[in-house]
Amino acid sequence: MKGVVLAAGIGKRMRPVTDVVPKPMVPIVNRPVLEHVVRGLAEAGVDDILVVVNYKQEQIRAYFGDGTRFGVSLRYLHQENPAGGTGAAALLGEEFVADEPFLLTFGDLMLSPANYRALVDSYRQRPTSGRITANWMEDPSAGAAVTIADDERLVRIVEKPPKGTAESNWNNAGIFVFTPDIFAAIRRIPLSPRGELELTAAIQLLADERGDVTVYRLEGLWSDVGNPARVLALNRAILTDTTLGVPVARCAEASGQAVVEANCAVAAGAELASCQVLEHSCVAAGTRVREGAVLRESTICSGGEVGAGCRLEYAIVAPGARVADGTELRGTPEQPAVAI
Repeated sequence: MKGVVLAAGIGKRMRPVTDVVPKPMVPIVNRPVLEHVVRGLAEAGVDDILVVVNYKQEQIRAYFGDGTRFGVSLRYLHQENPAGGTGAAALLGEEFVADEPFLLTFGDLMLSPANYRALVDSYRQRPTSGRITANWMEDPSAGAAVTIADDERLVRIVEKPPKGTAESNWNNAGIFVFTPDIFAAIRRIPLSPRGELELTAAIQLLADERGDVTVYRLEGLWSDVGNPARVLALNRAILTDTTLGVPVARCAEASGQAVVEANCAVAAGAELASCQVLEHSCVAAGTRVREGAVLRESTICSGGEVGAGCRLEYAIVAPGARVADGTELRGTPEQPAVAI
């Protein structure tokens, strides 16, 4: 099965991190979120993938190349206008997928990777014009509320329902299997009030006319990587709960005299002096943490450097950023401090 990954967005809510790196390259447990997506697709047998790119796309292309080291074939397509809506982005995959069912996903999602295989397998057991995914949320008003019939058929999908009005707690999770019929549906929908082609409107049209769009309920972890707080929350969740099944990039032993707590992750290729890495902190490959530095609930992205004697708490050091010796960088779970 082919796959189309939408990875062209700017990621405004992730600023200032996305001032230096595209959102799909933001690391979760020391790997870019897009790498988690690609690896999950590969394990599901989706090994011919088109990545739709725009903002800082050269970083994505340089990191992933042709996909060989991830066990897939990767191609890239530049999206001229990422503001055209999710439906417009999905249309860009039409020529690539030709006349076969394909998997479509957003490139900024973290989920328990077994869900990719389960989605594909369940679709193959019961082929339809579309199978979408849903995750349970207390309030789906920021996403799209999904109403599901007893036989898994999609009844209704409502984009960004006003708070308190959603008839379901199931939310559009952003991973789909479609036949090429979805492209004709996208072409027939009107522009939304925001002037965009909304994929959810095309899904509703397909469900109304074909009556066979079904819903797979995700299990385990699901989150979009929407803002800096979400990065730290995801690191904490994944490092705390191994049953989520998300692979963590870490080396077997800490280097030198560094103290690294078991609930942290230091990638191979990180250079640690006599420092402390504590409380769900993540240190990526190609980083340096100097003598006497203490990290708590923090993430050091690739190429970042933390100077001697620094104290970081609820902080993110962006790719290539340097925190000067003796700096105290303290944020909160809701608003992490960011060094760029």
